[in-house]
Amino acid sequence: MCCKIDGCKNIGKLHRNGYRYFPRGFCNSHYKKWVKENRSIIEKEKLNICVSCSVVGCESPSPYKKGLCSKHYVRSKKHGDTNFVEKRREGQTTNPLYNTYQGIRKRCLSVKDKDFPQYGGKGIKICDRWSGTDGFFNFIEDMGERPEGHTIDRKDTDGDYEPSNCRWADANTQNLNRSNVIYRGVTFYKKYDKYRVRLTANGVTYEFGMFKELDEAIKVRKQAELKYLGKVLEV
Repeated sequence: MCCKIDGCKNIGKLHRNGYRYFPRGFCNSHYKKWVKENRSIIEKEKLNICVSCSVVGCESPSPYKKGLCSKHYVRSKKHGDTNFVEKRREGQTTNPLYNTYQGIRKRCLSVKDKDFPQYGGKGIKICDRWSGTDGFFNFIEDMGERPEGHTIDRKDTDGDYEPSNCRWADANTQNLNRSNVIYRGVTFYKKYDKYRVRLTANGVTYEFGMFKELDEAIKVRKQAELKYLGKVLEV
C-alpha cells in the first residue's frame, strides 16, 4: 500500500504497535496537509459519532463499532443479541449448585487451584455441554437437584466431568469410589504397601491398624462391624 497522491513514495504513518498505515489513504505528510484543509469535514464527522454505547443503560464511552461498545458489539456479532449473556446469567450466582459448578471448573481449568494437580493436571476435563455460556444451565438440567448430604461424584474417577459419568453421591459412596479404597473401610496405602482398616460408629472412628494381606484386613473389618454395628454390612 502507498499514498494515494500520485508520485508520492513516502511511507505510511507509524502506529504505536510498530506497523505502518495510511490514514484516509495518505502518507503522514499529506494526511497532515489534508487535515489542515478539511477542518470542517472532520468537525462534522465528530458530531455524528455517538459519545456512548447505544445499548440502553450502558454508559461505556467511545463506541467500538456500529454504535456499540466492544462488549456489546462482540455479543451482538456472536449471538445476535447484545444482552444475550445477561439473560443467561440471570439468577445464576444465587443458584445452590453454582458453587459446585464453579468448583468443578476451578479444579479442571485453573492451575492456581490447590486441587488442579489431581484433576486438570491429570487430564480430567469438563465436557463441551457443560462449558461456555450455557454450560451452567446445561449442568443443572442434566444433574437435577442435589439431594441433602450429597455432593458431585464421578463414577469413573479417571473420567471427565460429563452427564454419563457424574452423579450425586453421599460420603460413603464416594469413599468406596476412591481409587485407593479396596473395600468399605479398607484403604490401600502404596507408601507402606499395606491396608489400613477403620470403622466409624455412632460418630466415633475406630482404627484397627495396617495389614499386609487384603484378606486379613477385610476379615478384621467384618469383625469390627459385628462388634460395633451388630451386623456385617452389605458391600
